[in-house]
Amino acid sequence: MLQRRASSSFIPAIVRSPRWSSNGAATGRSFGTTITLISTTFPRRLLRSRFAIVTNRPIIVVGAGVAGCVVAGTLARETSAPIVVVEAGDSAESLFEPSSRTLSFVESLARSATKRDDLFVRRTSAQEPKAYPAGRGIGGSGEINALVASWGMERDVVGWGESAPLGVDGIDSWRSELKTLPHALRTVGEGEWGAMDKALVEACTAAGITRNDALWNDMASPEGVGTATIFSHGQSRSSGVDALLRSAIAAGRVRVDRGASVSRLIVRDGVVRCVELSGGEELDARSVVVCAGAFGSVELLQRSGLVPAVVRGVQDHPAVALVTREPLKQRAQLSIGAIGRLSSWGGVGNIHLVAMNATAPGEWSHGALLVALMDVASRGSITRGNDGNVVRDLNMLSSEGELESLVAAVRRVVPIVQQMQERLGTEFHLSERDDSVGWLTDASDDDVVEWVTSSCGVYAHAASSMPIGADHLDRRGALRSVDGVWVADASVMPRLIAGNPTLAIAAIARLVARNVAAATAAS
Repeated sequence: MLQRRASSSFIPAIVRSPRWSSNGAATGRSFGTTITLISTTFPRRLLRSRFAIVTNRPIIVVGAGVAGCVVAGTLARETSAPIVVVEAGDSAESLFEPSSRTLSFVESLARSATKRDDLFVRRTSAQEPKAYPAGRGIGGSGEINALVASWGMERDVVGWGESAPLGVDGIDSWRSELKTLPHALRTVGEGEWGAMDKALVEACTAAGITRNDALWNDMASPEGVGTATIFSHGQSRSSGVDALLRSAIAAGRVRVDRGASVSRLIVRDGVVRCVELSGGEELDARSVVVCAGAFGSVELLQRSGLVPAVVRGVQDHPAVALVTREPLKQRAQLSIGAIGRLSSWGGVGNIHLVAMNATAPGEWSHGALLVALMDVASRGSITRGNDGNVVRDLNMLSSEGELESLVAAVRRVVPIVQQMQERLGTEFHLSERDDSVGWLTDASDDDVVEWVTSSCGVYAHAASSMPIGADHLDRRGALRSVDGVWVADASVMPRLIAGNPTLAIAAIARLVARNVAAATAAS
């Protein structure tokens, strides 16, 4: 066993949550090596973290998803302060086991190590709370999502206006900022398509929709269909930004504590002083950057008494599913390899069509076509009760025109789905109902509305729960109520974009991290 004495220097490692032995030593694992800290080196009161840091308090990053990786990697380069990343999940596949990182998100969702099982969210007013898919462990939701990259529409950035963290020249800022990040993007080849991908593209083009294989990067075209661009290194899933964290660890600039849940932030005299873990341990902090996701970040700040018990703002993309009646033979690694974009009910590029080759792991699985509303204004809330219970309500489809747009889109895709049925040799039915898609043609508007609101799911793109520059955060991403607390994840987006927010989140996290670095240098 390798034993090290704790010292005033910062010791980088990846460790699990602390395990105190009978003699007072804390042990952890790093690349298969046991690290022991002898408690007699310092008074026990200083051993609040697994490595005592006396003269140089660290910047603590809460969460190791896409935003946390970007923040930690950026701070490691732009400050001299030690960096500690605290991640509740125990999985580190994105750093050390790339071969196990399947491209299929239905397989990823089936693995308990990489997802939360305690997050329940109400979608619409017609539904009860249901389990919400969210990642857990290093890589966060990037370990369980469908990998599809998309910028959204030009109006997304323009619509952020002066509150935008990227400035009013948002599009150029996004692109220039993202050029500095190690994103892993590649275009899916037609040979990688599954049966659903092929059927979607053929049916859409037969219906007169233009083939556009650059749709992910096209922020202007109102309609199109084509192959997807995905976050991937070859045949392994990757957002790419975990490389920032990996290099910072290798350089001895970052320590990652896995399996460590933060229960609250401790503030004294209006300044954050430390974070308290669920086991009661306290980690001293120079400052704290919260990257726990649109729900997790708000809930941590609520537990800490730093934001109100009711925080309004959270958004997501509502989607309904049309499912194949018979299972399909699975030949593709990718769950999603093609995407479509439509315009509905006066909107422009406000609908996505996504063909899911599989809805469950296995050799045979039902396929599904998702019809999603991407231009959303509805906002929900996160409410913490006096008993500590949290109510999460997305309140989707509550803004004017949203329900009408989605209903009109569902009706429009009926002939496309009928073409897909011919190509696949199986009928489609409505999710949570046995009715075939033909029902959508004959049903009344009220009946279709009832089905949409009661069966509507999510894209799992939760964002905008604490918009930057609004009630709780200033334009730098700093919490207004106290000094030293920052938020740098999907929470801070002024408004959810009409695409996958991963690219936007990474750019925002980079900018907020630079603001943290500047504040650290000035302190």
